[in-house]
Amino acid sequence: MHSQGQSSTPAFRTISLIGIATLMIAAVAIPAFAQNSVPPTAVQAAKMPQYASRLAHPVKRPLPPNSLALQRAKARRGPLDSSDIYDNGPINGNTDAWDINFGFIVSDSFNVAAGNQTSITGMSFGAWLFSGDTVTSVEVSITSGENSGTSYFDQTVNFTQGSCTSNQYGYNVCTETGTFSGPTLNAGTYWVNLQNASVPNGDPVYWDENSGVGCQGSGCPSLASENSVGSIPSESFTILGSATTTTTPPAPVCPVRKPASMTSVISAPTLDPRGWQSTLPGSSTARLPTGAAMARASFMTSHKEPAIGFSALCTAFWEAATEIALTESLSDLKELFSAPR
Repeated sequence: MHSQGQSSTPAFRTISLIGIATLMIAAVAIPAFAQNSVPPTAVQAAKMPQYASRLAHPVKRPLPPNSLALQRAKARRGPLDSSDIYDNGPINGNTDAWDINFGFIVSDSFNVAAGNQTSITGMSFGAWLFSGDTVTSVEVSITSGENSGTSYFDQTVNFTQGSCTSNQYGYNVCTETGTFSGPTLNAGTYWVNLQNASVPNGDPVYWDENSGVGCQGSGCPSLASENSVGSIPSESFTILGSATTTTTPPAPVCPVRKPASMTSVISAPTLDPRGWQSTLPGSSTARLPTGAAMARASFMTSHKEPAIGFSALCTAFWEAATEIALTESLSDLKELFSAPR
């Protein structure tokens, strides 16, 4: 016969296991920022005693009219600089900023203009920092989706800190610029993702929120998200690089006027000893040399339709010169059409 203590042991174990499982499920359900001692935004951190004491004495008003951010805003109202592929606008410095370390990832979209193939060479962004902090590096990735999809680039990039100014919360608001050998991108929409920002003493680093005000570039302002809360207003940043514009050369303009005489254009069975051959204009056809375009380039040169035959000859010469890439053929063509009209 079992004692009462022995019979209660399995029930106690069952209750204990259920309790542990419930705690585990609850921990998973808690948002990432709730599990993190660092809040996702700079304004939230400024209200927490452990961070408020670290900030410089806050000013009573937003950044003044002669501040770094507003100077940049005025300077950026024109077109993009030659090295700027996309600009989501100048630093705001007053509204808020989003953490890009301590497990947080902030993603912003950017566009490469149509007709361009672009080599990405770097980026700059606005950062909110605790007094005395200097950003040394940030993990930068470029993807086809919102911190997802095809990855075109993912590296830890060293950044150089530019001019800084203090805002009303006591943060230093600074411009950070990093260069790297990035991917070559076709026209389209991409995402730049920042995370694992590093400062020597391990403080939080925040990416300035500007909602794309003053942006320059195709498709601006950016969309943005943060991995713990979802969609957010977009941030201040510029994608740097060089664009190669893809253009289609214009079609040659062939003369349509009748030459003085067909014999002034084709005066012998052989135009060029290197292979540009033709029959005499009195025959029914004139043939250009080997090659697919040349094999198709036959036309009538009867005295009834001399102008049509001449225009066809011009087009056939251009097709042939393009197909076999003979630069001397182009010079032959120039000499051909220098004949008096």
